[in-house]
Amino acid sequence: SIDFIYAQAGGTLIAMTTNFIINNKFTYRDMRLTGTGFILGLFSFYLACSVGAYINISLSSFMFAHDVYWAFAGVMGAFIGSVWNYAMTATFTWKKPKCR
Repeated sequence: SIDFIYAQAGGTLIAMTTNFIINNKFTYRDMRLTGTGFILGLFSFYLACSVGAYINISLSSFMFAHDVYWAFAGVMGAFIGSVWNYAMTATFTWKKPKCR
């Protein structure tokens, strides 16, 4: 009974937070962020993912408004947004230290 755009936005925020925690624990465990770094990293992750979230919500809402099944519209928006998010967070949130 929730409007599609609000459900997609809420799901996107939950997915971004969960994805950050999983990436921090497993994917980038050699550069794990802790303490204040964790909080700053989370906000950096949100910032880097904000364009991907916009792409996700815009694309999925457009598809849903054009009679695409809600689950397919949501998955397609999430997929396209994820490609952007991976590239941005690998570059900005968990950037590898420069070799000297």
